[in-house]
Amino acid sequence: MSDHQPMIHYLTYLLTQADRQGAAHLDGIVREEGITIEQWRILRVLSDGFGWTMGDLAEAALLTLPTLTRVADRMVGQAFIYRATDPADRRKVVIYLSDKGRAVGSRLHGRVIEQQQKLFAALGREKAEQLMSLLQELNAASDDVAPMRDEENATDSDHQGVLDADPMLHPQAAEQLARPDSVS
Repeated sequence: MSDHQPMIHYLTYLLTQADRQGAAHLDGIVREEGITIEQWRILRVLSDGFGWTMGDLAEAALLTLPTLTRVADRMVGQAFIYRATDPADRRKVVIYLSDKGRAVGSRLHGRVIEQQQKLFAALGREKAEQLMSLLQELNAASDDVAPMRDEENATDSDHQGVLDADPMLHPQAAEQLARPDSVS
């Protein structure tokens, strides 16, 4: 018996596929304003009106610190954001949204929400909200599951929860997912 399974049986594959499709739609929207998806995420995070440290902004915008530094430098040059000394701790620098950045972010927000509403309509509002809720739960659960650093000392029981949850790591789970009677 072959342990080959179609890629659609792997959660990570489906998540990546959905991310790529969503990013393609989002990229089409933000490119009209001459910015990237990373820049849009930064504008969106900063739209709360508060100053953000580089570390906190990197985490919230899903960027590494070196990438944020490069993108932020570009955005300062475009006058979308500006840096200032943190009034609470003069050793820190915080990032703020400029008026120009706020205007671009506001225009994009409406178009992004419009695109999201189209996706909600295609999937059905209830399913779309359920999907968003499930993805939030998955992200929270994933934060609690740290990868094992010392695989050589790991036993099968150390991996059992992961093996049961991810068909990529456990072929029998993939086989069960492939059976029509296993779908509820």
